[in-house]
Amino acid sequence: MRGGEARKPLPAWARMLIGLTLAGMVAIAVSIAGGIWFLKDIASKAKDPQYMQQTANRIARFAEPLPPGFRFTSAFGLLGYNLVTVEQPARHQLFIFMSYPINEDLKPEELIERMYKTGLNTPGTRARFVARDEAAEWQVAGQKMPYIIARMTDHEGNSYPGFLGCLILNKGQRCVLVYGMQVQGDSYDLETTEKLIGSIRSF
Repeated sequence: MRGGEARKPLPAWARMLIGLTLAGMVAIAVSIAGGIWFLKDIASKAKDPQYMQQTANRIARFAEPLPPGFRFTSAFGLLGYNLVTVEQPARHQLFIFMSYPINEDLKPEELIERMYKTGLNTPGTRARFVARDEAAEWQVAGQKMPYIIARMTDHEGNSYPGFLGCLILNKGQRCVLVYGMQVQGDSYDLETTEKLIGSIRSF
């Protein structure tokens, strides 16, 4: 956090977007597994610090603790599908890390293009990319991660700069998607995102 910078809460609509995304994945899991007991178990774990760290470790080996100002806020994992959300309130950024198995021969750039067209699409929420501003790549723990910065618009009409990165791992058997949202400000703060992504030690 920069000196003298006030710690402001993230907007309610931004928290709602994250919550609905998580709820959408839980709904899919419940439809597969069934049972109210299963729903209660997921809900009780979602914000448990130990469970969030365990789920994050299935996606990537993040530094423990995360860099100053970042914190895990929720998690979900089932049958190889894992999701964690991260906040950096002082820099007004939200992140969703998703990991799941794939059975296609895809390059990360191809999956980014697909996700750009699809947007963030779950039973609970819709957010789509509407304008691409930048495309580049980073090396993350020895792995290539292409990314784009693009404008996003959600189902309630909120517009904000967004980030989408992708890695294809395990000889093409697993992908990791990284969504970033700059919920305040007109430009995307890439430096803050780089601090979080740079804390990944391995996959």
